Amino acid sequence: IPRAAAVKAGKPYFINELQTHTQTLFSPGSEMSRADLRLYIWAAIAAGGEAMQLWRWRPFLRGYQSTGRGLTTLDGTPGPRADEVKQLVAHLRRLQPELSAVKSATPDVTILLGYRSRLFYDAFLRWAPSSHPDVIRGWHRAFAALGLAVECGSLEHLDDVDRRTPVLVLPAAISLSDAQVAWLARYVAEGGHLVADARLNALDDMDQARKEGSPGHVLAEVFGLIEADVGPASTYVWDDVACRARFITQQLTVRPGAEVLARDPAGYPMVVTNRHGKGRTHYFASVQGLSFWHDWTPALIPVLQSRFPELAAHFVEKPEHTVVRWHEGANNTVCFVLNFAKTDATVRFAHPPAATGVELITGAPLSGDTAPIPAESVRILRWTRSASA
Repeated sequence: IPRAAAVKAGKPYFINELQTHTQTLFSPGSEMSRADLRLYIWAAIAAGGEAMQLWRWRPFLRGYQSTGRGLTTLDGTPGPRADEVKQLVAHLRRLQPELSAVKSATPDVTILLGYRSRLFYDAFLRWAPSSHPDVIRGWHRAFAALGLAVECGSLEHLDDVDRRTPVLVLPAAISLSDAQVAWLARYVAEGGHLVADARLNALDDMDQARKEGSPGHVLAEVFGLIEADVGPASTYVWDDVACRARFITQQLTVRPGAEVLARDPAGYPMVVTNRHGKGRTHYFASVQGLSFWHDWTPALIPVLQSRFPELAAHFVEKPEHTVVRWHEGANNTVCFVLNFAKTDATVRFAHPPAATGVELITGAPLSGDTAPIPAESVRILRWTRSASA
């Protein structure tokens, strides 16, 4: 389950089990290197994990997982992965005061998942392979590329944590209840930033098509648009970046006050933004998450940055295979930076929390807005904020 679910339930975030082993006699792709194991454990900690289970015990002698091994060798003695975990635990013990003083930061972006929308999305594909997971992956990819903290939440359990999240995303949310619609409208009116893509709220509480069309009369006011018809896959240019709408598109009627940011070759709006109350919305007339997953280009990063200025404090310029997670404490800001690539990387922070800091693992001082991250490694950057900050 995501960390957000554990937080809402008031429970610790435990991860069980973290892969450490070759699974079977013939299981290509399941091999676990020392570097992979080290990065996965740090990634779990960076994501807010408070405990995790590793497969330590000796392998099965027979059956499907025979010859599979975890931290031990076949004779049950510690293996190379056990040595790696030992070194990591030594770092954790040494850094316990620093890491215990901070907690995983409130997400910058929450992707709201709805079980009913997922069921109808798959049902309306008429037995075609589901692309819904790729829609979610695409939205995560887009915001993670900016260096933001992205989590998944539940449309069925909206609460004050979601209300305080700066940006909420509705990925292919084709079926919403009236209560969910009212909550989302209030979220925007109170200052939230809501993002959605095609056929939003096409079905009502009774799972019938809304006669007024997607996204329904309430959200039509929020997003400043209503569906007039549907169209085929298409293309469009958004701030000089060529984009693909690889699935169904909507032909939208845009209401006064809303702004069209991009159109397809036929002139139909593809990206629309609107002010509603104290907040803002962005709407994509295609299943945009799917395009972000399959057709992502780094050229979109400055485009997205310009549309979400409220998140600028956490913008990080980085390679895609470098993961950033923020933790906050009373006086300190900590940033976990994990480089999953086999080449060195450099990250640049748009707004470092303080002028100077320290890298906790090596003890190296930080200055300026950049930090080098060696290949297949983690760096834990800490800045101490001034009392007036």
